[in-house]
Amino acid sequence: MSNEIPPEEWDLRSLSARAMSRFSVDLKQNQLRRMSPEEVREQLVAAALEQIDKRDLGGLAKFMDAHYAERDLAEWSHQKFGLDLEPASLAPEPSEKADDTITRVAGIVHDKAVDSYRRREITYPAEFILEMYYQAAQQDPQWAAQQLIEWANRRYEMGWSVEAIAEKTPEQLYEALLGAAEPWHRNGRIESVVDKALTQHGTDAGALATWARERFARKIELDELEPLDEQELRDALVREGRAMLRTELAQLERFVLLQILDMAWKDHLYSMDQLKDSVGLRGYAEKDPRIEYKREGARQFAEMQKTICDRVTELIFRVKLTPNVEARSVYGNQEASHAEADDISGGAAGTQQQREDLDAAQHAGDQQQAHQSRRARRAAAARATSEGGAKRSGGPHRP
Repeated sequence: MSNEIPPEEWDLRSLSARAMSRFSVDLKQNQLRRMSPEEVREQLVAAALEQIDKRDLGGLAKFMDAHYAERDLAEWSHQKFGLDLEPASLAPEPSEKADDTITRVAGIVHDKAVDSYRRREITYPAEFILEMYYQAAQQDPQWAAQQLIEWANRRYEMGWSVEAIAEKTPEQLYEALLGAAEPWHRNGRIESVVDKALTQHGTDAGALATWARERFARKIELDELEPLDEQELRDALVREGRAMLRTELAQLERFVLLQILDMAWKDHLYSMDQLKDSVGLRGYAEKDPRIEYKREGARQFAEMQKTICDRVTELIFRVKLTPNVEARSVYGNQEASHAEADDISGGAAGTQQQREDLDAAQHAGDQQQAHQSRRARRAAAARATSEGGAKRSGGPHRP
């Protein structure tokens, strides 16, 4: 509708439909013919303003908050890392540049996340072993108590006995384990234990390897310690001691990383297969397909790595493995001794399904499969299906 176009050429039907759909104003075609373009414009503007006044804009109120950005960042930090940050601490300081604010706030979130994860190194083993203990206690309380005592005494030298834990509630056991773990993680107890061993055994690699295997329950070979001098021996033993303190968390980290890496790697291989099938078309744009394949493949690989980092950091602060205590019948296998049962800490490998998933992740991407294209894998799957059908249709074997 325009003064420069003859009225008989105006598309009044479309204008009427648009006025109704956008502004809920009913303008008939006959009415539009009697109106000038300026009158139509004024009526549509008035209808638009009326519709704006009717809209509920309450959802936009949070965006008008002066500290909306700080609150949103604090909420994101809580969801991703479990952090409780004060939004005011994330606000820009007076006369602070934007880049300086970003650097300062990123440092705050990073430091808090590191502290939170170090705290989890203390809390997660206690949570895991107690959950394992109470599951096992439903089947054999005496055996479960003995395993918990051995774990606590080996890990933190707590000197527990059956009578000591029988008098404690679950909350008291948890607090006791946390209180005992603190000095080992932060007050140098591992270093003092290693120094005592060095004082007793000197630089005898064989004696130190035997002591470390018994004290830390770690696989330490003699040839790993023989070429080391005294300071290197101390550093190696301290590393093994610290690895002992976070055994359960390390197994959780390994499980999560393998699961995410396996999934991301399979998706990446599929994307590369698709790229290989389509990159030849870029030759029509006067681009070298080989160079484009390398460039695009490198970009997709970098995206895969970023995805892995995001997923791992998103999960590792919140997930935990489910302890696995296999049920033992009270009627059968009554002669089986408790010595034949695995140590309770072995349950850190997770449930049977989790162990199967972990094994699959560890064997994912075998050489024979890794170098096959998508078409080759489809052909192999088709052959396997046809062979299976042929075997099933062959009937029973007769001698």
